[in-house]
Amino acid sequence: MAQNNETKFLLAQDGEPPTPHQLTIQRWFRGLIADTGQYLEDMTDPSREQSLALTKLEEALMWAGKAIFKS
Repeated sequence: MAQNNETKFLLAQDGEPPTPHQLTIQRWFRGLIADTGQYLEDMTDPSREQSLALTKLEEALMWAGKAIFKS
């Protein structure tokens, strides 16, 4: 189902307040992703590849948030 622009660009805070369950899931994912990023930094030398991997982890957190808070 296609979304119109008004609903396509909603943020989590634009809809209903998050439920405690949604916040728990978000914290869990954020912890996993943060730990993964820390392991990556600890186990690899600074490089373009490391930077790109960290950026993709940030992107994964963003998409997880959109999935968690999707109305």
